[in-house]
Amino acid sequence: MELDLSPYWMSKESYLERSQLQNAFVSRWVSKVDRSLLGHLSLASFLLELGKVVISR
Repeated sequence: MELDLSPYWMSKESYLERSQLQNAFVSRWVSKVDRSLLGHLSLASFLLELGKVVISR
């Protein structure tokens, strides 16, 4: 699938890297605070990044 992420000034590679870093950050932070929130916040993080792909189409 071809993605145009130019409105976000990023390539597919940087998009993937940013998504992975964001998910890792949320996972680490939540695991120290309240692990029961992990499912909700991980999903929110994923949907935020997915929204960029949908909007770019």
